[in-house]
Amino acid sequence: MPTRSASSEVEPRTLSPRQAVQQARTADQLAAILHAERERIRTANQAQPAGSRTCRLLSDLTDAIIQRIFLLALPSGADRERVQASCAIVATGGYGRRELCGYSDIDVTFIVAEEEDVALDAEGNLWTCQYGDDLDRIQKFDPSGRVLLAVGRRGTRPGEFERPQGIAVGPQGHVYVADAVNHRIQVFDGADGRWLACWTRGGDAPPELRFPYDVATDQRGRVYVAEYGHCRITVFDPAGAWVTGWGRPGRAPGEFDQPWGVAVDRTENVWVADTQNYRIQQFAPIG
Repeated sequence: MPTRSASSEVEPRTLSPRQAVQQARTADQLAAILHAERERIRTANQAQPAGSRTCRLLSDLTDAIIQRIFLLALPSGADRERVQASCAIVATGGYGRRELCGYSDIDVTFIVAEEEDVALDAEGNLWTCQYGDDLDRIQKFDPSGRVLLAVGRRGTRPGEFERPQGIAVGPQGHVYVADAVNHRIQVFDGADGRWLACWTRGGDAPPELRFPYDVATDQRGRVYVAEYGHCRITVFDPAGAWVTGWGRPGRAPGEFDQPWGVAVDRTENVWVADTQNYRIQQFAPIG
């Protein structure tokens, strides 16, 4: 058990075990409660053996501890409600059957709705893209975590997606989505989610795209696309016209192996997650 100072102890006898857990603020406090309650349950079982009751008490205690650890780990602010709503903790094994024994393993499965990328708009709203289980879509959340819009479904038509992998919001409020398996960028109105345009279909010559995995914008509204399939960065103007591009498969500077992400900082330097080369590459502003 971790070392605990007197100030980290939470006295379980003054509160019910669940109340004590709910008031804990640190891992040391939770460890102290767990140790004390296990000893209390063990002593009670020695005085009056009751196997099923002991397993139930241990399972209840573990439920409370795991739930509290999860709540303490959640982010604060706008992300908290969204993350909490998209996660589930499933008890498995003996613990899942409420047959937990005194110091046995605790088996859980942590399930998270698959959201690949997020972006913030000028009002502080959070945009996410999600795929899997026929939930290929984008969503817009307000700063409190309330869902404002849900747009799209799996498919190939305008406004539909096949693995929406990356998302960005431009300075004019348009939302750009890297629709990876459809080999295109889709553009939406950030106010109401209305579909505006599709840029390119799969092909080899610029500006055609091949598995666009991420998208970013600069302060002038230009759109940067990381192409996983072509191992290059392609840049469009706000209207979708090709501006420039660079990169090819390889390991030398300026070459890529499965570029997975792209970002543009305030001075318009371009940063690329060059995944299979295990590096981040930085490029000067394109001018």
